Amino acid sequence: MAGIGYNQRDEPICASRQHDGDRLPPRVAAGRQLCIRCRNQVEENLVELPALYELCAHMLDMRHHIREQAGDHGARGTELTDTVVAIRSDILGVLASWCGLVTGERGVTGPDELSIRRLTSFLAIHLSWLTEHTAAPDFADELAELASTARDVLRHDIEPRGSMFEPASRRET
Repeated sequence: MAGIGYNQRDEPICASRQHDGDRLPPRVAAGRQLCIRCRNQVEENLVELPALYELCAHMLDMRHHIREQAGDHGARGTELTDTVVAIRSDILGVLASWCGLVTGERGVTGPDELSIRRLTSFLAIHLSWLTEHTAAPDFADELAELASTARDVLRHDIEPRGSMFEPASRRET
């Protein structure tokens, strides 16, 4: 877990990797683990992830339909299909894991099904608590990576990299 960082004046700063390269990472409010920008980004990602998840499903349906119409039963496009399936799986897995953290540490009942909307709604309800948790920077970074990767997959601009995928813009040439 990342936890909070401190600047030279011993003031708490945001420890999200989204500030890597920033000369002066932003300070955080008392009791928080994320700066306001990262907290807002987490909220935006929680709102956007269900749409990205559904767009990936739509992409799979369209690719399947187009291949059937064309009579294409070969392996062409299999890598992209595998990539889309993997990011959808990663999205559900990461969100479910964070729901598990909330239920385990807060003693609350979690979502009653593994659906994208239930998971993101649950996390949104507990967002204030999550931004105070020492793992908040990891939460912010993982959601940002999921959203970014899903957008890249939807643009077909990806290259496999483990269970997540590296955008072409980050590839070494």
